[in-house]
Amino acid sequence: MSGSGEYGSEDFGRGGMNDQLDADSLVEEIGLDAEEIEWRKEFVGFDDEDVRRLKRYEPVFRDHADEVAEDFYENLTDYEQTVEVIGRSPKSVEQLKRTQSAYLVTLAEGEYGEDYFRDRARIGKLHDMLEMPMKQYIGQYGVYYDLILPLVGDRLKESMTERLTNGTEGVSVDDVEQVIDEEVDDTVADLLAILRIISLDMQVVADTYIHSYSQRLAATVDENERLMDAVEAEVQQPIADLHETAESVAESATTISDAAEEQSGRIDEIASEVSNLSATVEEVASTADQVERASDRAETLAEDGQVAADDAADVMDDIGSAVDGARADVSVLQDRVQEIDEFVDAINDIADQTNMLALNASIEAARAARPERALPSSPTRSSPWPGSPRNTRATSSRWSRTSRPTPKRPSRA
Repeated sequence: MSGSGEYGSEDFGRGGMNDQLDADSLVEEIGLDAEEIEWRKEFVGFDDEDVRRLKRYEPVFRDHADEVAEDFYENLTDYEQTVEVIGRSPKSVEQLKRTQSAYLVTLAEGEYGEDYFRDRARIGKLHDMLEMPMKQYIGQYGVYYDLILPLVGDRLKESMTERLTNGTEGVSVDDVEQVIDEEVDDTVADLLAILRIISLDMQVVADTYIHSYSQRLAATVDENERLMDAVEAEVQQPIADLHETAESVAESATTISDAAEEQSGRIDEIASEVSNLSATVEEVASTADQVERASDRAETLAEDGQVAADDAADVMDDIGSAVDGARADVSVLQDRVQEIDEFVDAINDIADQTNMLALNASIEAARAARPERALPSSPTRSSPWPGSPRNTRATSSRWSRTSRPTPKRPSRA
């Protein structure tokens, strides 16, 4: 590829992305002032001798600028990742090649002041804005060495050939060796000058990338702080509400604890009442058993009396009816044991009546056992049975009915 060869620092800063970049502010923020530049030059050993040597290569670099740029971008376009970066640039590939040619030429122009380093900072920042990773940018210098070091080797061969071909007559081998040593040493010094200026360029590029990383980190920190403030503002009221709720819960817990203690006391009282009720139930059950045994005994006596005396048949029918009634009463009593508080009085009444019937049955049995004697009349309504404290009127009425002969009624059993 052929070009005009007119390349220089004026080729920098022409792309559309430069509108987004303030190079002066950039070098100020990374601290790249005149004093810093001089310190860096001294640190790497870059001096006026290096400047002189680099200026000797300015014509060589200018003549090969298009060729180097062509080869440089041919290598970049062989990799998908670098092709993506190139595609993000508003410049065309041809414009990028021109910028690359200008970069090579300005390496050997001999001007290495603040303007030079400002342009280097601009180039590094633009590559960062294109999101080219630092590994790719720094790696490009390896490609650069492959392209420009052969130019240094060509110059060595030309210089050595010229010295050895001019006035070789009478030149000894020692003289030739001396020429070779001098040319090689000179070329090594040239290479060191090139490496030093490229090292300074790489330092500036690293500064721009670090600067970008710091800006992004600071932006992230600011955003995190903003989010933290927002979250703190949002959770402040809920936290206060939670605190109040916690206090309310604590008060409720105290109230519940007190209520639990009171309930525990009531449960103890209920347990005591249940125990008393259980005792009452047992007592009632015992009474019911006694009533049942008395009824059974009365029935036996009545049956014995009927066998002993046919004359007491009608009376025994009544006794059988009374016994049947007692059985029914006992059955009701057994069914309603669980309703103790409501039926205790009824059970007592039934027990009294049953005892009275049993007593009457005993008397009738005794009378039936003495057939030779006339049976005494049963108690009538006008002569109540002695010792009957309750239901006297009803009992007398019943016995009045049994003293008169009545037709035999069918059994209700």
